[in-house]
Amino acid sequence: MPLKDPVKLKEYERARYIKNKVSIKKRASDWYEANRAHVLKQHAQKSDILKEKCKEWRKGNKAKVKAYKKEYEVENKVQTLAWKRRRNKKSIEKLVDCYVVHQIKQRTGLSTDTIRDNPDLIDNHRIQIKVKRLIKTKKDEYAKNSQTSKSKVSL
Repeated sequence: MPLKDPVKLKEYERARYIKNKVSIKKRASDWYEANRAHVLKQHAQKSDILKEKCKEWRKGNKAKVKAYKKEYEVENKVQTLAWKRRRNKKSIEKLVDCYVVHQIKQRTGLSTDTIRDNPDLIDNHRIQIKVKRLIKTKKDEYAKNSQTSKSKVSL
């Protein structure tokens, strides 16, 4: 018995479409769950192959990669600066040699090789930075203590 009412026909087709769609999704998810390990293994293999291809391309096109990096840094200056700060945060806190050498290089204009040949220079500059940091923290503590003591007196 065919449906002659167009509204009922449309509802019937819609219900059949939704039921069919759900069953297709269910079959696909069941298949994925059954073959998940195999699928993930294939994906890992493909990603490893792509990584190797990307490394090879980068080695062959160093000029293009360098130009792209410079262009990206110019376009996204704020994000790149934030990323660099996050990346260098630990080395700044721990006063790693590369950070101290960079600081000396910026302030004096000496070459990296010259600075690295003189480890005493690196150690002395590291001590100077520690002393400056210590002075700053003590000043901040003193300022906080003096403000709290003034507020207590005024109450």
